[in-house]
Amino acid sequence: MERDIRSQDEPKKEIKFRRIQLRIEDEIRKTDDYGNLQKILDRYSDNTIRKCLLGGNSDSVKRLTTVCREAGFYFRTKEANRFERVIKENKIPIRACHLPPVRKNGKVYPKRYIIVLAKHKEKIAEIFNNEPSLQEFKRNPVRLAYGEWDGKLPTTNLQHKKDDYASLSRLRISLNGSALGTLWRKKHSDLLVNCPVPIFETNKRYFYPKNREEDLRKFLKEKLGIV
Repeated sequence: MERDIRSQDEPKKEIKFRRIQLRIEDEIRKTDDYGNLQKILDRYSDNTIRKCLLGGNSDSVKRLTTVCREAGFYFRTKEANRFERVIKENKIPIRACHLPPVRKNGKVYPKRYIIVLAKHKEKIAEIFNNEPSLQEFKRNPVRLAYGEWDGKLPTTNLQHKKDDYASLSRLRISLNGSALGTLWRKKHSDLLVNCPVPIFETNKRYFYPKNREEDLRKFLKEKLGIV
């Protein structure tokens, strides 16, 4: 029975996208042939993929970065092409979806998502785990530099989780740039020894959980003698 996609309050455009989403999902379900599945992914425009699958809460596709991290791999966005190449070498259906570029600080940055089919995620994980050239990404480059942390370590994308983590450099400027900056040029342990807040390090950058910001601010002010 066809799913009821009508809603009294739903705009006609949204109903149209949902109809397209259901059609694409049905096409994906009806075949397991890699060639046919690749044709399905290639048939639709970036805008349709973005609105109907990526933005439509579809369970038929997954972002490549999600599949990689669920399989236990850690990497920066610019390194995703290594995984993309392995998928293409194994002829597994894959699609790049280009999004409107992001403008930041006067510069234009291209943006795209790589998607694969959800029903292939176990196969993809198996291929990645057996691929020698990808084993270097099995180690999480994020480490606990100071403080205590009982939970799972964040991953390489913590600098993009601005609601959860913040850069320590930003905090030291807001505290007292000159005083803290002078101490910061010494070993970090001189300033952060016995710090009650976990400080994570990746690629020589330091981050802390934003929900502990006031605790960290209080600790550093006491250490620096700032009232």
